[in-house]
Amino acid sequence: MILHAGLPYSLVRYGLPYNYPKLENNIRTDVAVIGAGISGALTAYALINAGISCTVLDARTVGLGSTCASTSLLQYEIDVPLHQLMEKVGVSHAVKAYHACAQSITDVERITRKLKVKEFEPKRSLYFASAPQHLAMLEKEFAARDKHGLEVEWWTKGR
Repeated sequence: MILHAGLPYSLVRYGLPYNYPKLENNIRTDVAVIGAGISGALTAYALINAGISCTVLDARTVGLGSTCASTSLLQYEIDVPLHQLMEKVGVSHAVKAYHACAQSITDVERITRKLKVKEFEPKRSLYFASAPQHLAMLEKEFAARDKHGLEVEWWTKGR
């Protein structure tokens, strides 16, 4: 296994799945979406479904920017664990944020099925304590997510 290839994982695994012509003439559109990565694609999808004319523009090949350089792993977790976010912004706001992010993954899956995108594959996340001092944080995070209706499962060493 090559862990450091110097190339984006998605590009190596899937290649360039789509190629679109360059814009060579002036056009008229209600909205110009700048960037054809995952954010631009989802923005355009929402606009089109709302009946708004839009054009997606990117100086590079579609999906070749930061989307391609990512692991292509979409997780509902925010950069701050739920139990810490609750302390920063309050329980209600933190829980709403986590549920909205979890729903977004479900929404992306629904969109990929509707559009028959084959590259989307749901996976489950696994968090583990790599040292005994990490266990308390994981227990606190598990309790917060469990209490507020996020799907979690606690595994012990023997599982």
